Amino acid sequence: MTIAIDIRALAGGLQGGIQEYILQLLPELVNLDRSIKFKLFFNAHRQRISAQSQWLKQSNVELVQTNLSNQWLMARTGWFARPFLDELAGGADVWFSPHFFPVALSKCCHLVTTFHDLSWVRHPEFFSWRQRLWHHWLVDPHTLAQRAKQIIAVSHSTRSDLVELYKLPAEKISMIHSGIGADFFQPVSAVELVAVQKKYKLPKDFFLFLGTLEPRKNVAGVITAFLRLKKAPVVPESVELVLAGGAGWQHDRLIKLAQQSFWSNQVHFIGAPDSVDRPALYQLARVFVYPSWFEGFGFPPLEAMAGGTPVITSHNSSFPETSGPAALMINPSSISQLSDAMHQLWNDENLRQQLILAGKIQSTKFNWQKTAEETLNVLTEP
Repeated sequence: MTIAIDIRALAGGLQGGIQEYILQLLPELVNLDRSIKFKLFFNAHRQRISAQSQWLKQSNVELVQTNLSNQWLMARTGWFARPFLDELAGGADVWFSPHFFPVALSKCCHLVTTFHDLSWVRHPEFFSWRQRLWHHWLVDPHTLAQRAKQIIAVSHSTRSDLVELYKLPAEKISMIHSGIGADFFQPVSAVELVAVQKKYKLPKDFFLFLGTLEPRKNVAGVITAFLRLKKAPVVPESVELVLAGGAGWQHDRLIKLAQQSFWSNQVHFIGAPDSVDRPALYQLARVFVYPSWFEGFGFPPLEAMAGGTPVITSHNSSFPETSGPAALMINPSSISQLSDAMHQLWNDENLRQQLILAGKIQSTKFNWQKTAEETLNVLTEP
């Protein structure tokens, strides 16, 4: 059996949930059955792809590169249903899309695709007009979902949205939770913690947010709640806020919000951290704050829990399912709830220890080997 996997999402060098999903799932997936041939299809940055890991050199893994640009491929496959990507890859029985790029396939190959969320349908107000155009016209995930033989949803929340918003039959959708990388469970050495603290010029005591700096993540709410705490004041003067993540839509408004305050020097924008530094960042923080408006799965809260950092997150979308009782949950539209939760979790040591223990237990429920096993079952269904 030959399974082609579309890994074009890795080529751009972005760090996000989709890239994390691909990089963590694939090494486990290709190791499960060496008799299956896995063809990894991409069209740019071969050096970046090849440098990912040793598992790419296994005998049942083949890198398949096309010189056709992504823009050309997306336009041709989206509008003209040509070329057949499985034929460009030299033939395959199954085409697995971990992310919804437009796909045209021959009759010999069937499509399985993963949906991480339907945030652009559920909350279009959090997307720029360019992003909405990309989702609704250039990519058209709805049509892709209808054409797929089987769909993988990363949470029950996403599965419910696919049934409700895309009117898909429930039996077509397999719910398979994503996992959490093993690195996040390992205690980071004191030497490495100091090195990361120096590298990013981190304060000693801080709240941490880690994610793309964009409206959907409610970063403005985090900043506003923090400034409210400082104004009260109900946390020590030494407490600061660290915002880690790449610049997304309207990120300039977040910088302006912080700069206009009296405590601007205590709000730190450190950019997107290197992947290897993320476990240390979580473990250096006293509290992790992630009051996102909507997530299909939400890696950061579980990553923070795995490292022993207590978490504040939203009571919406997939969070009750993934974070469960192990996080302090709030209404993201209430700045008072968020600031009160930040105050409480900073000062109440009994609550902190309770959530740290609960978080470590909760995060162990999500592992990539299980995700890979369940995914392979879907991919190899007759």
